[in-house]
Amino acid sequence: MIFPEATCEPYGVEPQHPDEFVEHLVELDPAAISQFLIRWLDAEGIRRPRRRTFDFSAIEEIADHCDG
Repeated sequence: MIFPEATCEPYGVEPQHPDEFVEHLVELDPAAISQFLIRWLDAEGIRRPRRRTFDFSAIEEIADHCDG
């Protein structure tokens, strides 16, 4: 962890690995994350799939294979 838990505790903040943080965001509101990614890709000029939504189930499959 980047921040010691004792440093975060007074503020009611739980330190998380960046991957865990993003995973929680997707679990909380997948539609909002999808829309954010679409806007970000557009702003960066990155070509994206023709569909207007992303399928996050593939991410879980890939992660399962990476866990070793």
